[in-house]
Amino acid sequence: HDHDHDHDRDHEETTRGVIFTAHHKDDSEETILLKLLRGVHITNISGLETIQAAAMDVDVNNRNNHNNESGGDDDDDGHDRDCDKDIRRIYFAKPMLGVRKADIEEFLNCQGLSWREDESNKTDKYLRNRVRNELIPLLSDLVGGPSVLECRLNNIQEQSLRVKDDISSRADEYLIKSMSPQTICGNKTSEYFTIPHHREGSLDIVGEEALYKWVTARSRNSASLSYEKLKSISQQLGTYPNRREWKIDIGNGKEIERIGDVLVFNDYKSSVIGNEIINSTSIGTLWKIQLKSDGSCNDEAVGVHLQLAMDIPSNDPGLSYSIRIVSGNESLRFLPPWRKGRSEMKVKEFLRGQKIPLHIRSEAPILCVEVSGQERIAAVFVESNAPTTCSNNNDDGKWIIHAAFDPSIDSNDDKFMHDLNLIRR
Repeated sequence: HDHDHDHDRDHEETTRGVIFTAHHKDDSEETILLKLLRGVHITNISGLETIQAAAMDVDVNNRNNHNNESGGDDDDDGHDRDCDKDIRRIYFAKPMLGVRKADIEEFLNCQGLSWREDESNKTDKYLRNRVRNELIPLLSDLVGGPSVLECRLNNIQEQSLRVKDDISSRADEYLIKSMSPQTICGNKTSEYFTIPHHREGSLDIVGEEALYKWVTARSRNSASLSYEKLKSISQQLGTYPNRREWKIDIGNGKEIERIGDVLVFNDYKSSVIGNEIINSTSIGTLWKIQLKSDGSCNDEAVGVHLQLAMDIPSNDPGLSYSIRIVSGNESLRFLPPWRKGRSEMKVKEFLRGQKIPLHIRSEAPILCVEVSGQERIAAVFVESNAPTTCSNNNDDGKWIIHAAFDPSIDSNDDKFMHDLNLIRR
């Protein structure tokens, strides 16, 4: 019985609704020609789709469905739906796309059935009507008849679809290769788009498709790059390959920003979905500190064990630790243990020396220690340039201890050893 109950529940959650429309083959061919007249990407020279999902799910018991913007079948925000709601994924179906309008009219006449003709079909006010009434007859005459025009439009559509499939699959491969293993394992959209390294600098057609897909996914479908914007970004990369910081407005409060070797998507009209901020470009990772005052750490804790040499004991009331990121703390300075005896440097300068990409430096985690109101960096996390695992362990980087706190440098018999576990959340 439990199995039957689960089955019924799954059925309710996946309820579908279909709206049938009477679009026919003539409508589909008009759509192809309209796309060509208005401008269309080579991968999208196609007519109408047989099945197409509506822009939003619909509560069939709610008359005000234009205000209902449910994101899908799952309640990601954790709230239960009201019992009287019937949320359905709505599809538009066009089962007559393989039938000519003339054939439909002939069938209706044979059956003695009448129909209502839309009066607007006769006016030349609309571009679609001019394509139907003027362009298609002209093209048919020029190419040798309606059947020849139909064949050529079908060929163009088929070739476009094949090009789309090829480019789309290669764009997916490019995006996957540029992702970190953590992003792949979490089935998430990468927070940045890696700029390809080749002589020309600009994006090729696969790179353009990859960027288009990335922006669409990153914006949760709220932004769609026009081909003109794609060309602008590609030309900026090709014309100014050494400009490592710039921004291009893509409209509606959104922009593409170059930071070093990557592009990031910024949305200044962002919204929060669940606990996730759509326009977040943070690449840093949250850590928590586990401190043992008795000089030992919990062996069962998963994290990195750091030992710091201090002039005061770990239970001193004026002592505190915190994990931050470099952004907002640029004034703090750092000295790696191999430079002991020399002057401290800016933490970003240290990270640059470690060949950390520009877009990661601001988000690099730092361990700060505050003693009696004075704050210093005790350690900096250095990301690995080639992470190879998908877990939350620390094979993707390492913590570098400040020379002043490194217990291995000098004899520290007069120092207090502070043992910390730094654990990724």
